[in-house]
Amino acid sequence: MTSFCDVSLGDYDGDEPAFYWEREVTARKLYACLECRDEIVKGARHHLVTGKWDDEIRTYRFCSSCWEILSALSKEGELTFGVLWEAFAAAWDQGATLQGCLNRLSSVQGKAHMTIQWRKWKKLPDFRA
Repeated sequence: MTSFCDVSLGDYDGDEPAFYWEREVTARKLYACLECRDEIVKGARHHLVTGKWDDEIRTYRFCSSCWEILSALSKEGELTFGVLWEAFAAAWDQGATLQGCLNRLSSVQGKAHMTIQWRKWKKLPDFRA
């Protein structure tokens, strides 16, 4: 059986932002990651993205793991927000393997986060408990 993961996150059909910037910041209070919905606790380093889409200024926050995964699987300069785990679920439904997807990541933290999300998709118990 061949391990593959054909997830591409740069296939966004919406308008390009009028402006956009991203930076790593330290949380001053409790936030939630846009992608996995996990807590970003006060003091945690995370990514903040602010831009203007469709005449509306929006700010998104991402835990470090989701940001790594999002960056690793997006086309150059084409980040798509809010669909990370839905895209993986669709790929896994079509036969993509966890190992194939893990092979596309470099950090232990990112691989552990993806494994947790895969276990949620498979409806397996959380091994961290």
